[in-house]
Amino acid sequence: MLPIFAAALLLAPTQVRFTETQPGKFQLLVDGKPFFVKGAGAPKDRLAELARYGANSVRTWGVDADTKDLLDAAQRQGMKVCVGFWMRKGDGFSYRKESDLAEQADDLRKWVREYRNHPALLMWAVGNEVELEGEQPECFIQTEALAKLVKTEDPNHPVITVVADMWSEKQALIEKYWRSLDAIGVNSYDGLPTVMQRMKFWKKPVLITEWQFSLPSSDPAAPWVGFTEPSSAEKDASTRKNYQSVILGSPGRVLGSYFFYWGKSDTGTASLLNPFLNDGSWQPVVRTMATLWGGKVPKNHAPTVRVVEPAGSFRVKPSEEIVVRVTAADADKDAVDLSYEIVPNDPKKRFIGDFEQAVGVTAKGSLAGATRIGAPKQPGQYRIVFIARDGKGAATLASRSFLVE
Repeated sequence: MLPIFAAALLLAPTQVRFTETQPGKFQLLVDGKPFFVKGAGAPKDRLAELARYGANSVRTWGVDADTKDLLDAAQRQGMKVCVGFWMRKGDGFSYRKESDLAEQADDLRKWVREYRNHPALLMWAVGNEVELEGEQPECFIQTEALAKLVKTEDPNHPVITVVADMWSEKQALIEKYWRSLDAIGVNSYDGLPTVMQRMKFWKKPVLITEWQFSLPSSDPAAPWVGFTEPSSAEKDASTRKNYQSVILGSPGRVLGSYFFYWGKSDTGTASLLNPFLNDGSWQPVVRTMATLWGGKVPKNHAPTVRVVEPAGSFRVKPSEEIVVRVTAADADKDAVDLSYEIVPNDPKKRFIGDFEQAVGVTAKGSLAGATRIGAPKQPGQYRIVFIARDGKGAATLASRSFLVE
């Protein structure tokens, strides 16, 4: 049986706070020790892997009865959790209706009381991008009210909110209404390289709560093909650059980040917004993040792939043959399997970060030397995704977008 004082220590909540080390510069302390957030959004079954790669935190977007399992799993791995509270939007909830606001506050109070003493708790994140759909300025007023609630119920952990990037209209509302937040989390993708310039007005700490590699973009020379997907090598390079220049490049201002998303995606081609393919194969960015986090870097290297032909975006007729030549290599001398998928380029403009969208696969196949592939019969925007797998869990891809006209 544990002595009474030892049992009390086990039950004592972690003491977490932001502290200003010099004017405009901050530090996050966990039980008095500096803590720089090296995290990701991830399911429970990925925590051991993340810990091995050097991550020390995971975030959630909501809280419920299952959150305890995640907190317990994080504790076993020596990780901390930023527990999110989902402020409702787009489901009939009104930020102008007092009964809705009271119900939301009661719900948050219940969960704060449930988990405020868990040793894996790092901080609370009240709301995620709620400003995009909530009535303004009412959703900003409610965010402030909920932040005050958390600080009253749990004085041992900071409270933040999470916004979708930053622009001037939002800045004005933040400056007017948000006084109780300890920090702001910013979800930023293509805007990440300049986001801290737009956050100069905020005189408290910042966390980058969603970010990743470069995203699909348009081809200026061929706008008719829709978007073009960066290769695994390009994603890898942009990940390293974003982390070093913004997340590590803003000392005392940015106190860490959460990579989005470290888990299985439901997209037809998971590579669009995910370090992993649908079969679980990891792209080079996984190895890069392990290096940046300072963890155990996989010994295995992902193969490389180069599309020789087609040289760029192109147009074809329905069912026309497409001549393809692809080369691949592997630094570990592993045998490389080459395959391809033809998928439609979704013509609908999606909000960045919407990794749940479904993309139907049109065709799959293997490549051996010069190959002739039949274009889809249906006119539209497509891309061929060329994938090199090493048989040991790693994969690299490159793609070519095209128009069937």
